[in-house]
Amino acid sequence: MKRKKVICIGEALIDRIRNKSNKGFTDFLGGAPANVACALRKLKIDSTFIGSLGSDDYGKKFIKQFSELDVNLDFLQLDNDSSTRVVNVDRDQLGDRFFSGFEEKFNIHALQTKSLARN
Repeated sequence: MKRKKVICIGEALIDRIRNKSNKGFTDFLGGAPANVACALRKLKIDSTFIGSLGSDDYGKKFIKQFSELDVNLDFLQLDNDSSTRVVNVDRDQLGDRFFSGFEEKFNIHALQTKSLARN
C-alpha cells in the first residue's frame, strides 16, 4: 500500500479562550491547518505544515509541538519582525465560545526597542 502524505497550508495561531468564569483565559496552540498536520501525525500519516510563525515564545512552542510529532517543517517561515497571531475567543451568556477578534499584531523589534529605552 502506498504511504499517504498530506500538505497543510495556512495558519498556526494561539487560541486565547476565555474561561467559563469569564475571569481569565487560557492559551492553546491552534489554527485549523496546524491542528490537522498534528492530528495526521498522531494517525501515523506523514504531514507537512506550510505557514508562518513569529520568532517568539509562541512560535517556539509550535515548533516544539510539531517536532515532537515529526511534522515536516521544511517550508515553515519564521518572521523576525512580527509576533505569532493570537485570536480572542470569548463566551456568551450560555458559555458557548465565539471568536471576538485578533490581538493587535506587534513588531517584535519595536517592542524590544521600547523596553530597552525604559532601562
